[in-house]
Formats: sequence, structure tokens, C-alpha cells
Amino acid sequence: FAFFSVQRQGRKQKRLAVVKSDFISNMSHEFKTPLATISLAVDALLRNGDKMNAAQMQQYLGIIKSENKRMNAQMESVLQMSMMDKEELTLTLAPMDIEACLREAVNHFKLSAEQRQGWIDLSCEVGDYEMEGDLIQFKSALTNLIDNAIKYSLDAPQVSVKLAQSVDEFRIMVKDRGIGMDEDTKRQVFDRFYRATKGNIHDVKGHGLGLSFVKEIIEKHGGSIQVDSAPNAGTTFTVVLPKTA
Repeated sequence: FAFFSVQRQGRKQKRLAVVKSDFISNMSHEFKTPLATISLAVDALLRNGDKMNAAQMQQYLGIIKSENKRMNAQMESVLQMSMMDKEELTLTLAPMDIEACLREAVNHFKLSAEQRQGWIDLSCEVGDYEMEGDLIQFKSALTNLIDNAIKYSLDAPQVSVKLAQSVDEFRIMVKDRGIGMDEDTKRQVFDRFYRATKGNIHDVKGHGLGLSFVKEIIEKHGGSIQVDSAPNAGTTFTVVLPKTA
């Protein structure tokens, strides 16, 4: 029994080494891309800034700001992974309003969805959605969840977010009309470093940390998360949270 246990552990460590290597490769690629874009934009401003009108300058400055924001998000993903590895991810609990938190997370993505000729909407059943939680970590989890829906959508993302409640629980549903998942992907989607792709591993931005982080935060709040999906049929993530007294 001990021998087979060691074998299983060895296989697990080997798989982890492979996905970590893949993670480092992807992260390197995704840091190089925004840095190269920023460099090109800065060079253009330095060379031709005196000939540009205000709209042209705003375009290049917007590119720099967008790529800087993207790099910050990537660094946040790495920090989240580090905290999970060291088991330092603890919650600071206080009363929080799930509806207000969800509205803020949805509004964060409205512009990016519209820029791709898509949309994201939020519907909430009338009610009180206050619970004890860590507002910063919970908002980060919601942002990761919605970001995932946008990422794996087609050219024009269409994302519906719903908030409802029953006698003893709150329920958040995030539904996209994207590429969907097969059974193998569904089994691994919450694994650290796992990332489904659209044919090319660099097609989808991110490091495969988002949904693992979401699951950990939701579970630390006493809740659960489930996924319902099929290839080319979109994906629905359902978060269930217990009501606190």
C-alpha cells in the first residue's frame, strides 16, 4: 500500500512540474507582449508626438494604460498563487453587500464587452443580500469569474449575471455563450494552472489561476461553485453561499 501511495504521489508531482513549467512559459509570453506593445507606443510618441493631434496622442496613451493594467492583473495572479501555495490566504470578515459587490464587478467589464460589440448584464431578485465576508477577496473572486466568461466568449461576448436567494442561501449565476467545455475540461477547470485553450495556448490571456482562486475564496466563505457546460453551448458557473445569522 505504501509503495502505491508513493507512486501516486510521484505521478502527481510530475504532473505538477509539467503544468508549472507550462505556467512559466505562458507567463513569460504574456509579460513580453504588453512590454513590447508599450515600447512601440512610447517610440511612436517620441518620434511623432509633435505631429500628432490630441485624438492620436490619446490613442497611444490609452494603449499604454491598457497594457499597464494588463500587467498589473498578471502580477496579481502571481501573488494570489503565492498566497495559496503558502496557505496565507485568510479572510478579514465584515458585513458586506453581495449585490453592490456584484454590480461593481459587472460594471468593471461593461466597457470592454461593448468595445467587442458584446454585452454583459446583471439581474437581481429584490431582497437583502448582506452577509459576513471579506469584501476585497470576494470582489476579486467575482472579477475573476466574470473575466473568465468574457475571455472564453466569441468575438462579441454575451454574458448574463444573475443574483437570487432562497430561505437559507444566496445564488450567483454567470452564464456566457462562448466556446463551452468538454467533460475533460470540466473535470480540470478548477485545478491550479489549468487553462482551456481555443486551439493555441496563447489565444486566451491568463495563467490558469483564476478559477482555482475563485473556488478557494468561495469555499473559505462556506460556499460552493459548480460548472455546467458543453462544447459550443456556453458555460454557466453557479456560486452558492450560505446565509449567515
